[in-house]
Amino acid sequence: MSVVIFWLICFILFLVVPSVINLTQNDKTINVFTWTATLDPKIAADFEKETGIHVNFVYFENNEELFVKLLTTKGKGYDLIMSSDYTIQNFIKYDLLKPLDKSKINFWQRINPRLLNCYFDPDNTYTIPYFWAVYGLGVNREFFGNQELPHSWSLLFDYPLNHAKVAMFNVAREAMLVAAQYFYGTIENITQEKVAAIEQKLIEQKQRVETYTDADLRVNYLLASETVPVSIAATPYIVELMQEDASIDFIFPKEGSFILIDALSLSSATKKDAMVYEFINYLFRPEILLHHFLNVPFFPTTRDAKALMQEYNIPRSIIDAHFNTELTLNFFKNIIPHDVANRVWMNVKTS
Repeated sequence: MSVVIFWLICFILFLVVPSVINLTQNDKTINVFTWTATLDPKIAADFEKETGIHVNFVYFENNEELFVKLLTTKGKGYDLIMSSDYTIQNFIKYDLLKPLDKSKINFWQRINPRLLNCYFDPDNTYTIPYFWAVYGLGVNREFFGNQELPHSWSLLFDYPLNHAKVAMFNVAREAMLVAAQYFYGTIENITQEKVAAIEQKLIEQKQRVETYTDADLRVNYLLASETVPVSIAATPYIVELMQEDASIDFIFPKEGSFILIDALSLSSATKKDAMVYEFINYLFRPEILLHHFLNVPFFPTTRDAKALMQEYNIPRSIIDAHFNTELTLNFFKNIIPHDVANRVWMNVKTS
């Protein structure tokens, strides 16, 4: 019985903590719901010194946790939200976001137009892109004797590796969409027959997978330690390793790849719009974007990001992945039903 009571208390706290925070803070406080280790607390402290507005960061570990908390609380207790593109459609569906007042935004013309009007918010009615990443392949060229490698997802699926293994996505949606892009050249029109074929391809691939992981900092360890010579990779996480180790490279697959946008939105429940917009405008100041560019592992969404990359010696393959408009970039859309993706992934993992 004591265990039941303990978890009941935990669940109640889960629901009421945002409201308690809101009640115990003064009127010049805004609550920002964001990823861990993305927005630097030092920036918030400097903003408070300048404006008198205190910024309280509330953290989440994944988009699923974020969605549950917002849906359960109806957004109460939160003012500004940072979330990833594929979750935003659900936020809009459940009226958890407030339409933007773009007259209060002083930087809109500086945003990279390629990152506007995306599928999850076609007119940017609710979202402002802030960070973005491009996915591809991290490779240890030394392992391959510096031979020419195909710019292709084949490195993950069927390119000869001399008994070495690869690191693959650990999320069903991402893994299935990468397989679809490689084998079919598109992520559109994934029929039941294609799902079955993708499942079989992922089962066959399993024998060459050393580990299933996220495209995050762990990839650096896997490549640097020579645990694997090839890994899925996201540009922000691999760039530091590339600057330190000349044998590590980033490859953008010729079949096309994927991007992730983390966007800022106002909670539908906020009543502190003026302070939220003041903080958003502050976040887009060039010096603040530069600070985050140098201190957290994501790239800014403004047009001047390319100049920043060049000034700070970001490798050419990373710059091209972000700014070569001839490359095919997709999103990890929720186009495969969750129950289907989960069934496929269970079959892959247990095969």
